[in-house]
Amino acid sequence: MKYELIATMATILLITSLVVLPATGESDEFMVEPEPIGGCPVFATDIPTWYVGDNWTYNISGQVPSVDIQGGYTDPMDVAGFQNYTVLSLAWVGNTPYYIVNTTSYMEGSSTFHFSIFSFDIDVRMNMTGTIVYRATDLAIVMQTMNTTTNFTVDTMGSDESTSHTVISYAPAMEEYDFPLLLTDTWRVNVSQTTTMDGTPSTFQVDYTQSVERNVNVSVPYGNYSTFEMSRNDSASLRYYSFDVRNDLKRSEFYDMLGNQVEFEMVLVDHISAKPAENLTLRMDNVIASPGGALAVNITSPEDGQVNTVFYVNGTIVSTPVTANVLAQMAQVAPMVRDDTPAMDEYGSFGLFCWHTTNTSLYLVITVVTKAPDLLVDEVTWDPTTVNLTDEVTIDVNVTDIATGGYTSGVFDLELYADGMLVEKNVISDLMMNTETTYQFSWTPNASKLFDLYVVADLADNILEMDETNNRVDFQIDVGHPNRGPQIVDRFANETMVYVDEGSSFTFGVDVDDPDGDDIIYRWFVDGVWVNQTGNGSMNMTVTTDYTGNMSNGSYDILVNVYDNRPLADRLMNSTEWTLIVVDVNRAPSLTTFDPVSPVEINETENVTFEIAATDPDMDVLAYSWTIDDVDAGTGMELLVQTDYDGDLSNGTYVVACNVSDGDLWVVQEWTLNVVDVNRGPGLDLIEVPDNLTHNTSFMVSVNGTDPDMDVLSYVWEITNQTGPNATWTEVGNTSSIELNLTAGNYSLKVTADDGRGGTADAFTDLVVIPLPDIPNNTTDGNATDGNTTDGTDGNTTDGTDGNTTDGTDGNTTDGQDGDDDPEDFTVWVVAIPLAIIALIVIALVIAFLVFKKPPKEDDEEEEEPKEEAPPAPATAAEPMSDEEMEDKYSRPDGDEETPEEEETPEEDPLEEEEEDGPVEEEEPDEEDPEEQDTPEEEDDEEPDEETPEAEEDESPLEEDEEED
Repeated sequence: MKYELIATMATILLITSLVVLPATGESDEFMVEPEPIGGCPVFATDIPTWYVGDNWTYNISGQVPSVDIQGGYTDPMDVAGFQNYTVLSLAWVGNTPYYIVNTTSYMEGSSTFHFSIFSFDIDVRMNMTGTIVYRATDLAIVMQTMNTTTNFTVDTMGSDESTSHTVISYAPAMEEYDFPLLLTDTWRVNVSQTTTMDGTPSTFQVDYTQSVERNVNVSVPYGNYSTFEMSRNDSASLRYYSFDVRNDLKRSEFYDMLGNQVEFEMVLVDHISAKPAENLTLRMDNVIASPGGALAVNITSPEDGQVNTVFYVNGTIVSTPVTANVLAQMAQVAPMVRDDTPAMDEYGSFGLFCWHTTNTSLYLVITVVTKAPDLLVDEVTWDPTTVNLTDEVTIDVNVTDIATGGYTSGVFDLELYADGMLVEKNVISDLMMNTETTYQFSWTPNASKLFDLYVVADLADNILEMDETNNRVDFQIDVGHPNRGPQIVDRFANETMVYVDEGSSFTFGVDVDDPDGDDIIYRWFVDGVWVNQTGNGSMNMTVTTDYTGNMSNGSYDILVNVYDNRPLADRLMNSTEWTLIVVDVNRAPSLTTFDPVSPVEINETENVTFEIAATDPDMDVLAYSWTIDDVDAGTGMELLVQTDYDGDLSNGTYVVACNVSDGDLWVVQEWTLNVVDVNRGPGLDLIEVPDNLTHNTSFMVSVNGTDPDMDVLSYVWEITNQTGPNATWTEVGNTSSIELNLTAGNYSLKVTADDGRGGTADAFTDLVVIPLPDIPNNTTDGNATDGNTTDGTDGNTTDGTDGNTTDGTDGNTTDGQDGDDDPEDFTVWVVAIPLAIIALIVIALVIAFLVFKKPPKEDDEEEEEPKEEAPPAPATAAEPMSDEEMEDKYSRPDGDEETPEEEETPEEDPLEEEEEDGPVEEEEPDEEDPEEQDTPEEEDDEEPDEETPEAEEDESPLEEDEEED
């Protein structure tokens, strides 16, 4: 497949290279002005003279279509490159001068080959060198050679290279241009082309017609120049020749490749002229000459030497010596050069090539135009017009030599034939050009019938004419009975009134029979105007109506006249007619502009304006009506669409349509409108908090959250203790209320509602939790009825034992928790333990005060007892908890827990020591309480002593605590 791919792509590029042939043209050295044609002078350009060293460089661009190869295909390949032409030398073959032109070109392109499920890239590069041989007297191409090297790089297969050698020859030489070029000039190129590629020849016929269309200015990278635009009848090329550069300025080639129309373009990017500063000068006294007539050529040379050779296109050589700066004249015989254009114009041309044999760089080509005779037999009449048997008929024939130039045509025969038999021959000599003469023949019919006759001039072809197709006229004469006119035997359509819609066509026709067998001439008329003026017309005529032109809405008369093809005096006619009613047809309006481009996307609450404009070919007034999802939305050429959150134009897809109507027909433009959902954040009311929040008392806080999009809200609660460290925590929940249980203090409460789509709302409030009220002392012995018993008595349990029970229910249990598993007891002990410690410290200070302030007792036991108990009291008083430790203890829920690791921590040591010493000091007053209560005197004595230090001690620690707090 690799080699087939390479061979296929190489062939495509090679074909491309063959169609990009060098262009030819003419120079600005000589401008010829032939005689007027049709009353208007036509200017022409001469055959250009090329010089050794002349150079033209063109850029090439085009595209190779997709190619199918072994089940795969290639993408279209853009081809770019350049082509260069350089005149290498002037050479002769026999007596004919030729230009040898070197050509080099380079083209490259890239494509992708797709096969099944894989593809790969292809890079193609083609280098071509060769020569082209031009006949110098008319720039006709004789042959060309080309050496081509093509390199392919396939990304999955590597690189490969192929070479080819091509030789192209033409028989006769391919005269691409018919010099001199004239506006509206048309000529025919008909040659046999033989292409030999790598030794294999193939021959085919090149046959096309080329015409000069117009003068037009063309801009290319080299510059802007006036050009002749030339096109081919097969639409295969467009050439733009500029006499300023003596070659084509631009050329486009069109051809079919694999069923696709392909165009390759060449534009001139650089031109080097080797035209010498001084050269031969040629001048002709009679530019348009008659064949065989005298042709005067004046030659002047800027250098000494001999200008001794003039070449005709057929190789004729004439030698005339010329010395420097001397005007010499050569009297030549103008050859006949037939113009083979389809129009058979009376002009022919050839090139005179003059060469300085001493200085071979001096040479020049000049165009000579010849004009030959052209005999025209254009009218035949006879008398009598109605011919009977034995009548002698006089036939008059007009003959004209339509050529101009003032010379004679020579001797020729004018002959009359009846039913293929020669009737009479006239010998005509020296018919002046552009002169009309009438010649007569005499004929007597020998039967009563229809005779076929014709008159022909120069049947023997003694006169070399530019056009010999107009030398004969055929006609008929009916002998023996009077003419019977043609009869219309049928009509199409049969009805008299024919109705057709605007923009449609209708064919009228007749079926005609002539009893004499005469040919029929048809003449069709629309409203009295003859609409079929060529030839004998046709039995049918098609009328095409329109909307606004000459055949739009209205009534028209259609008439056909039928004649038998006889002499005018004997011609008979018949006719028939119709009335054509062209019915007005309404045409739908058409859109001219609309905005914006569908689909349209906007967010909720945004708006967009739709605009539309239309025209009506019938100039009807247009009405614009708008709908949104088939619901009427407005009128006019604009519609403002305002979207919202919850209404009819919230989040969703809608079809916006505008119907433009002329009242009968309409056109609709639709847009798809996408309204993008826009999230709206939730809203929160104030946080609802109950009044009088107290220490360690559960309460509910709630907030009312709403979401305009009905999204489900989640809530995040953030609580910050403003009176202590490490007191911020967050609780996440999906409900709008939570239960709190806080210790005494000041708190900030924040709740955030989240709709799950990026929308949030916050609410804030402050919480003040007040401490529990002090519990009053209900006993007279100093042992308060604390809240840890169920019967309202003191801290001794109901079974008569102290707080250190064996079942682990008191505060010093081995599992680190208080004796009550209820969470509420834990909260009470957190507050009660620090208060108990403060009470122990106060008791110790009171005892110490009593010990040191009382006079010594006589009883040794009484004196020693306080001494033994004194150390714990001062120790307790000497090491009270600091304010920070007390705050830490109040704020830490697990302050009463004991762990082995925490015993060494300074923050825990005071608490442990106080808990250990506390019971010892509590027991002594308990033991003395009965005695003191039984002895009123001692009670009276001790009360003042106890109250005084106790008041002092109670006041100072509390005041310090309050200040620190």
